[in-house]
Amino acid sequence: MKSLYLHKTYTFNFSIGSLVFIPTLAKYYLFKDKNMIKNIPSQVYSPKKAIFTRKKDFKMEKRVLFITEDCNFNCVYCYEGEKSKKHMDNGLIKDVIIDLFSKANAKNLDRVSFSLFGGEPTLDFEKLHYIIGLSKKLANQYDITCNRSIVTNALLDSSDMDYLIDKFDNIFISLDGPFEINSLQRYSSNKQEDYKQIFSNAKQVYNQAPNKLQFKATITSKTIDKLEEIMKFFNSEFPLIPQLYQPCMVEKDNELYIDFNNYLEKFFLARSKNPLKKLVTTSLFKHVPSDVFCNLPYRRVVLPTGDVLGCHRLSIKDENDAVKDNFVIGKYQHGKLTIDKEKVNKLKKININKGLAEQCSDCFARFHCAGGCATIKLNQNLNPYQDPIHYCQGIKWFTVCMILEKLGIDFKPEFKDLAVIQEHNDKRMKELELDKAADFKYDLIERRKQ
Repeated sequence: MKSLYLHKTYTFNFSIGSLVFIPTLAKYYLFKDKNMIKNIPSQVYSPKKAIFTRKKDFKMEKRVLFITEDCNFNCVYCYEGEKSKKHMDNGLIKDVIIDLFSKANAKNLDRVSFSLFGGEPTLDFEKLHYIIGLSKKLANQYDITCNRSIVTNALLDSSDMDYLIDKFDNIFISLDGPFEINSLQRYSSNKQEDYKQIFSNAKQVYNQAPNKLQFKATITSKTIDKLEEIMKFFNSEFPLIPQLYQPCMVEKDNELYIDFNNYLEKFFLARSKNPLKKLVTTSLFKHVPSDVFCNLPYRRVVLPTGDVLGCHRLSIKDENDAVKDNFVIGKYQHGKLTIDKEKVNKLKKININKGLAEQCSDCFARFHCAGGCATIKLNQNLNPYQDPIHYCQGIKWFTVCMILEKLGIDFKPEFKDLAVIQEHNDKRMKELELDKAADFKYDLIERRKQ
């Protein structure tokens, strides 16, 4: 006989009916008749286990290389702090790329990926050429597919942009919108001319290889009320290109600070008016449910010093930087990567089902925030292993709105009035019976498989 597993339901009563969540199955229902509340079970039986209880299957070996800490921009929100001129030497680059392919080969993996980061990686084009050449040679040697990505501000010559288009699979351009908005927080030596060059280069990628392009926009107190305008800019100038919005990570007393609850509300309302909303995401919210916010224990972010971190959001020259203190997990020395397994195992506890389980286990939205960004918590003087995020209200409201949208319901509940019915009854029902009884249902996991 097939085993059955119990899953808790969470119910909201709105004027449009009752919305039911089963977080551990990633399933959502709408009952139009509010009187049906008495028939909605508090738990369902399902042959499916709770999501994220299975062992993760990593099918790709990855690296992130800080090939230079230098930058030709001085963005007001940059978390890296005072820039240095430090570059990664070719010896270390060789060690990292060889290690990337040899590890994948040893695990019988057929794919690897690396991302070039900084600073501004295009300031050292000689290194770019070296990395591309070496990775191509090893990909042929091991018969392994290599995915190459770069994060850039795109302030470079048109011929250099042609090289990126030809050699990289993904080009992430940091751009905060039209010139008037972008120039509020992204400073360079010649704002207007530099912006023209960046815009031209972005158009070059868009015209030649739109499938490789994605924009990253940072939102601060200077731009939080301009979200709709920023989205319209990207829609009109670069139709059908993904847009990722990241709220700025600064202390409360910083003039750029924005409350993440406020950000999530304004972001969703701007996005809801966007005809291309499916391409618009924010780094705070997991559209695909997850038990971890990011792959801290598995990421290998390599600095020019050879230090290896699980997170790239560090202050470069600050010796007391919280990310360095907490997330350094290894080092490349003498051609070999040494990993601190004890630290890696500790990072694995930053998980909604593990270290954070006690604080977050009864939250219906927990798989859509996944406990939140550990680095944001550190910067807010919170414990990344135990403390819940400080914008729970925003995540819960955002989750409800997103699910209503997926169900095709044009309804937005009041932000401050969102109460789950914790104990509507003590009834249990089979998952299939609930499927049949509901007016609308949405199975996020099944949709992802299609």
